[in-house]
Amino acid sequence: MRLTPESIDQVASLSGPINLTTFGSWSYDACYKDLVNNKRALPTGVRTNATIEGCIAAASSAGAQVAGLSYYNECYYSTTLSSDSYVIPETQCRFACSGNPNE
Repeated sequence: MRLTPESIDQVASLSGPINLTTFGSWSYDACYKDLVNNKRALPTGVRTNATIEGCIAAASSAGAQVAGLSYYNECYYSTTLSSDSYVIPETQCRFACSGNPNE
């Protein structure tokens, strides 16, 4: 998942966990492929409380412009998304966060 700091006031849900599309000034962009050509889509990882909100808070504090969660509890962020990463189907990004299984 990639989130960027833009404001849109809506929350959409898909089957499975809720896809939080906005949080503060951040908004959901798309599901991206990670580890393309052995490069992370977002290179900086941090331990958070394994929620969308926790990841965004950590990314914001670090001055990041993009953030994403991966595999239930991994949070990554950066100022830019790797140019090797590309959009993949949303069905490949439907892992519930371990800190909040509704997300």
